[in-house]
Formats: sequence, C-alpha cells, structure tokens
Amino acid sequence: MASATAPAAAPFFRLEPDKELEFQKPFNQTIRRMLVVRNTLADAPIAFKVKTTAPKQYLVRPNAGRIAPGAAVEIQVLLQPTRDELPPEYKCKDKFLVQ
Repeated sequence: MASATAPAAAPFFRLEPDKELEFQKPFNQTIRRMLVVRNTLADAPIAFKVKTTAPKQYLVRPNAGRIAPGAAVEIQVLLQPTRDELPPEYKCKDKFLVQ
C-alpha cells in the first residue's frame, strides 16, 4: 500500500480515497489505481502537483494541472511491474504528496 497525503493547511481540496491507494498482487504486471482530487472552492480554480517517494516505480498521469471551481480530476497511478516476487511480510513505504 502507498499512502497519499495532503498538506494540513489545504482545506480547498479533497482526495478520494483520502488515505491510501491499495495495490494488490500480482506485482509482475502493471497495476492501475485512480486518485480523485476535488476542488472544494466554489469561486476559484486550484493548481495541483503529485509527487512520490518512488518516481521510478510509479507513473502518475496527469501529475500536475488546474482544477476548475467545484470540479474534480481523476489521476491515474500506475505501479510498474517488478521482476521479483515480494516476500509476504513486505511492507510498502512508498508515499505520495498532493500539493
């Protein structure tokens, strides 16, 4: 699992899901998840950028952009396939930051 966080002082957008993106086996193929960023402001657009601690493992599209007032954007997060099978006790520490 990778966690997605928003800065504490960011009441102007909402993430869906709000805490984690869950990637399940098999990891030897690309796994696709969706993250929705919703602009909660009624009168102003916002800009966003998505960052990750593991940029070689994930493709994020779009990774930056503008969201109209009250609108939302769907962000595709793709986990790249791994060659080796991960041990059952493996705990993912990858993180995403939406700012």
